[in-house]
Amino acid sequence: MPIAFSIDFPRIVAVEIVGSAKKPRLKRVVVGELPEPRNEDGSPVADKQAFLNNVVGEFLKANKLTGGKQYLLVGPDAVRYRDLRLAFSDRKRIEKVLPFQVEGLIPNIPIEDLSLGFIVLEEFGDKEGQTQGEGCKLLVHAADRDYIKMRLTALESGGANIAAVDDHLSGTLNLGRL
Repeated sequence: MPIAFSIDFPRIVAVEIVGSAKKPRLKRVVVGELPEPRNEDGSPVADKQAFLNNVVGEFLKANKLTGGKQYLLVGPDAVRYRDLRLAFSDRKRIEKVLPFQVEGLIPNIPIEDLSLGFIVLEEFGDKEGQTQGEGCKLLVHAADRDYIKMRLTALESGGANIAAVDDHLSGTLNLGRL
């Protein structure tokens, strides 16, 4: 029974799936409140991680959500996708230059705060009949490390054992298969 969690203010959502990979069924959806991290006097909480750990832990315990395979689904504010064209297709060279290429594509977030990956969508080159020149087209994904780490830490401190992190859309589509 896989369970997927989404933790975004103002709520926590847990979706539990049963059945087989060919015929998954929704067993239950549990929605909990995730209040703004504030003290009783209205001032911001200094230790946001401890606050999140406490709220998520209580949610997991109250709803008995600590068994089975578990996944964290993150929203568009955590994972960004960009397409990128490079003049070469060698994987080692791509991995070397990717941080420098992505830095200009994703503004407002320092490259050191992102975890990068890519998928080669198309390769161009010396293949018969191609006139586009050498190189490749990539789909680059960049995940905000702190955003994901904060949520993983909260879930794990509450007793969850997260097997993978995925984005909302593909994670929801793939949950039954997992």
